[in-house]
Amino acid sequence: MTLQHGCPYPLNCDTHILQRSTGRYDISGREVFEGDFIESHQGEKILDVLMLVKYGTYEAYCPADGCYMDNVGFYVEAVGYPQMPLGPLENYAKVIGNVFENPDWLSKETDI
Repeated sequence: MTLQHGCPYPLNCDTHILQRSTGRYDISGREVFEGDFIESHQGEKILDVLMLVKYGTYEAYCPADGCYMDNVGFYVEAVGYPQMPLGPLENYAKVIGNVFENPDWLSKETDI
């Protein structure tokens, strides 16, 4: 097998977007990745909140200690809400786009 640029097969980076998987799936069974935009469903109601899936250091509230603590991992950000760790996405979240295919959504959400 011949390697091209360290890859066992050729990959055109102009046509492919590589994303980090969260290892979780949304309510429709779609895999969720860092950089995905998700909307929150509460039963039949869809909340008017655009959430962005991120990976890194974030603060989360610890009720046992009564304070915010630094954490590392996947989390979501939404304007007007604190950073939140990923919960059971298959119960409430639906992927509606990502930052690569919908970059204009970031400009609408200036705090994300």
